[in-house]
Amino acid sequence: MNQLFRLLFLCFVVAVLKPAGNLVAYPQENRPRDVGQVANLPAPAGRPANSQEKRSRGDKTASRAPHVDVPGSWSAAVGTTPAPGVTTQTAQIREWWKNLRDPKLDSLIEMAFRNNLDLKIAERRVREARASSGVTKAARYPEIAQNDLVARRRNVIQTQGGLAAVEGTAFQIGFDANWELDFFGGVRNSVRAATAEVTVAEESQRDVMVTMIAEVARDYVALRGYQRQLAVTRANIQTQRDTRDLTAVRARAGLATDLDVSRVEAQLARTESAVPALEAAAADAVHRLAVLLGTAPALSQTAAGGTTPAALSANLLAGLQTPEPIPPIPSEVPIGLPSELLRRRPDIRRAEAEILAEAARLGVARSELYPKFVLSGALGRFANGSGGLTLGVGNFFALGPSVRLPIFNAGRIRSNIKAQDERVNQALLRYENTVYVAVQEVENSLADYQGQREQLAHLESAVNSSRRAVDLSRELYTAGLADFLSVLDAQNVLYTNEDELAQSEAAVVLDLVALYKALGGGW
Repeated sequence: MNQLFRLLFLCFVVAVLKPAGNLVAYPQENRPRDVGQVANLPAPAGRPANSQEKRSRGDKTASRAPHVDVPGSWSAAVGTTPAPGVTTQTAQIREWWKNLRDPKLDSLIEMAFRNNLDLKIAERRVREARASSGVTKAARYPEIAQNDLVARRRNVIQTQGGLAAVEGTAFQIGFDANWELDFFGGVRNSVRAATAEVTVAEESQRDVMVTMIAEVARDYVALRGYQRQLAVTRANIQTQRDTRDLTAVRARAGLATDLDVSRVEAQLARTESAVPALEAAAADAVHRLAVLLGTAPALSQTAAGGTTPAALSANLLAGLQTPEPIPPIPSEVPIGLPSELLRRRPDIRRAEAEILAEAARLGVARSELYPKFVLSGALGRFANGSGGLTLGVGNFFALGPSVRLPIFNAGRIRSNIKAQDERVNQALLRYENTVYVAVQEVENSLADYQGQREQLAHLESAVNSSRRAVDLSRELYTAGLADFLSVLDAQNVLYTNEDELAQSEAAVVLDLVALYKALGGGW
């Protein structure tokens, strides 16, 4: 028995004196991290840890930071002549949609913040993660429970006359308590993993917010673009109707042919055929906005006039039926530097938190290699009758530690450590890939935005030239110096250029929205 107590005492001393910091790497609390680096992560087998890392409480903490190569500046800002319309100043994009100076867009996004269901789901997930973190943190403290018992028992006892059966009712009241002494960091690292999962949920909520804002702006701009195309199409329809009427009059006077009339009527019918498709596309955009505002599309058309959130959304959506101009783009867009993405993009921040969570779970897995100490206690009173509970003779108590030391488990613990270490490696690779994808999205958005701005400038010039061509062709046709086919060709070219110009005006704003989203704006 003395040898057993000596062994337990020796294990206790080893547990106290053995440094537990090398079981897992985790970020030190209240310590700032460098941009783009996840500090204090465990170094896998075959990779040296950073030996210069600051020690905490005398323990050597392993470190592994994902080294991701990001460019020093965006390609649009490289060279002696940076691309027009963008600057490398620090991006102030918390409320980027206000740069478009459209009050209705501001109202839509404000309404979406209050009613969007995806955002509410993400908020609930944050609450769930925080509640789960509270469950995990409870393991740091003793667990006390009341334990009462009323049981009918039958025992066999030895008497002078032999064995005899004795029956009776046992009564017991009391409390028991258990407290795991976390010498090897299993509980601490579980808490750190749960805390990191809260961060993951919070960054996921921000990611949903960024996506929601961009979707609202994209659908709104698309709606204004369709309305602009409808205006262009209807204006051309009216022009072509005037041309048809004039041609019919000239044909009756013998100055034109029935072929000219048929050609202009065919052109008119083809132009009119574009109206239903554009009206349907505009209706689709309104329906998408209704869902983003947390209401059904059909309800948004019938619930106007009330004060409920659905009615307010319906009133706001009803006001979108009146055509308005496409929101203008700002003269300059500050995009900052690629390194700023590592602080701003929620998906990158989430990937960073996932590394911390997996690293903490690795510490939990490693703690299984070492003894677990549990301090247990019980206090109560036992009696063979209900009246005996008032007497002190049945009092009992128990207090002492218990130790569980893994001896043989067929390699289960070490295999679990290897599996968890690979999960850490996967999280590191996901982080690296997330950064590269983020840089790619910004570069693509910048290229699309710059290309669309240039295309818009060329289309504006093409429309001006086409309008002059239409006027000249009409004058020449009226004077008999040109045939009617040249008038139709000029009108077709004008309509095509004006339609493409309307599409380009919307596309350049849509590309700007995509750029703001890629930069992580909106929170």
